[in-house]
Amino acid sequence: MSQLRVSTETNRRLYGTTAVALLLFGGRWGSHIGSSGVYIGDVLLAGGSLACLLSLSKFDPRVKSTSGILGTTALVFVSYIGLRYLWSADISRDSIRDFVPYAYVVAMGVSWASYARASPDAKRRTSRLLVAGLYGHLVWCLVSFVLYPPIATITPVVDGVPIFETRSDFDTAIVGVALALALHRVVSGERKYWMVDVAIVGSAIAILVVSESRAGTLGAAVAVLVALRHAVKRRRSLRKRNELMMFGLAAVIVGLIIVQPSTAATARLAGVIPGIQTSSQSQALAASGRGTADARERTWSYLVEYGTSSTSKTAFGVGFGPDFMTETPAGRLLVGGGYQLDSGETATRSPHNYWLGSFIRLGIIGLALLTLMVAVVLSFAWRTGGLGKDEGDLGLIAALVAVSLVIPASLGVVLESPFGSVPFWWAAGVLACRAREARANYRMEDFRG
Repeated sequence: MSQLRVSTETNRRLYGTTAVALLLFGGRWGSHIGSSGVYIGDVLLAGGSLACLLSLSKFDPRVKSTSGILGTTALVFVSYIGLRYLWSADISRDSIRDFVPYAYVVAMGVSWASYARASPDAKRRTSRLLVAGLYGHLVWCLVSFVLYPPIATITPVVDGVPIFETRSDFDTAIVGVALALALHRVVSGERKYWMVDVAIVGSAIAILVVSESRAGTLGAAVAVLVALRHAVKRRRSLRKRNELMMFGLAAVIVGLIIVQPSTAATARLAGVIPGIQTSSQSQALAASGRGTADARERTWSYLVEYGTSSTSKTAFGVGFGPDFMTETPAGRLLVGGGYQLDSGETATRSPHNYWLGSFIRLGIIGLALLTLMVAVVLSFAWRTGGLGKDEGDLGLIAALVAVSLVIPASLGVVLESPFGSVPFWWAAGVLACRAREARANYRMEDFRG
């Protein structure tokens, strides 16, 4: 990752695009397509990674360094988790299962390397395939959430998961990405497909109204805020109203939660915010929200004590393989405290908090590296995600995917699963390259001035 050539190549799309588009389209059930533990998403990602690696073996004299804080941290992190896995000395299915979600960080290197050398046409083709995945996801979610919720009971089952079965936190967040993309086009003045954008906005709002995921709804809201920010930046005449527009939209979202928590997600969210009065029809959902929050708080408090019970655990974690949720009372606290799991989801291996789970597995060293990478990615998404017009919506999609998944990951297992982890880290590589290009362009303009 430290040295990449900058010549353009004729590859049709960025490496790994097909895997990312499939996971954005299918979500949880899409990640289970396969057999005997071999899944199509992993096969596509592995194929893209290999093709990318082989292409990098042919260097030309034009070489440009792309190392930076994100690239350096990623290399250190990958080395650390590799050593931590070897130190665990537990080569088993469970240890591999615990290790792989962190190993998906390599997807960042795949997109980073291919983006740095891709032509504008390749970037536009990549953008179109990702948009197709997002819109396809929106269509089946509209059916599963709104038009015919029992559809998953009549569809084929892939590896124990019915096709079109929803994973509310992830699916709601990705619906928010489609919504944000459509709103971005409207606000930035693009009118070519305005009827399609209106249909997307209406469909997405209908899904968000019936969704029961608080984390997914918040992730969708963050995506909308980021999209509007970049849309306003693109329209120079509106730039002065940027902050006002952002705060206005945030106030509307908070107001809807406080004044009329009528939807399932907002009612459950209101249940965990002190001082908010819910309507009678929302009290049951609010109570469910409080029960979930209480169960998680007790579980997380216990796990913090467990993770800091020795110097070794605090620094390096317990490693990959140990099932700390069943070896301690944490798992019983989480389920027994009222936390309800989605169908087919196990309750035992994750505290439903990406940061706490990473601290237990990797210790403070691994958590610090991981937090730094995510923080840098979010910074890139906020500052450079909407720049450029010669590559379709690729940069914007990468920014929206990244920002939409962080909140669901903080309250669930989205980044511990391939359907969330692969798109996030792949998007991170795109954003890293765009940030480098933005810095280079800024320096060039400054030099010319």
